Amino acid sequence: MKIECEVEWALEESVDDAVKHAVVQELARRIEDKLYAKIEKDTSNALASMVDGLLMKLTERFMNREILVTDKWGDVQEKYENVNELLKAKFDGFLEEKVNRKGESNKSCGSSYDSITRIEYFIDKQIAYRKDGIVKELTRIVDDRIDEKKKELTAEMAKKIAAKLA
Repeated sequence: MKIECEVEWALEESVDDAVKHAVVQELARRIEDKLYAKIEKDTSNALASMVDGLLMKLTERFMNREILVTDKWGDVQEKYENVNELLKAKFDGFLEEKVNRKGESNKSCGSSYDSITRIEYFIDKQIAYRKDGIVKELTRIVDDRIDEKKKELTAEMAKKIAAKLA
């Protein structure tokens, strides 16, 4: 098979130079497209990794620093080794705080006559919630059984009355 082609070239450069130039331009464009996407992806991944590392360092530094709680004049009232210790102390204080039977803090009322701790309040609420659910379920079961027995007795009495009438 033989292919022949005649080309009249009106450019100043030779055909070989024009083809070389076009091939080089196309290769450069393709390489640029592929490399740009790869470089962009690699850069994004590297940046995300660096930001994650920086955030971990900042979080670790914040969580492990000493915490001083001061009053409005700047005098130290409480001192904690780190944020975790502060959170534990605040959470314990929250759960052990005295509340009324509605779960409201007794700080405002000052009355401790009907006081329980907040954890006792939460436990009582859960028990009451579960008890209400159990009572409702048992009531439904009993009502269903009563209805069944009532239907059985009604049917049985109807048969007896029908037998006596016959």
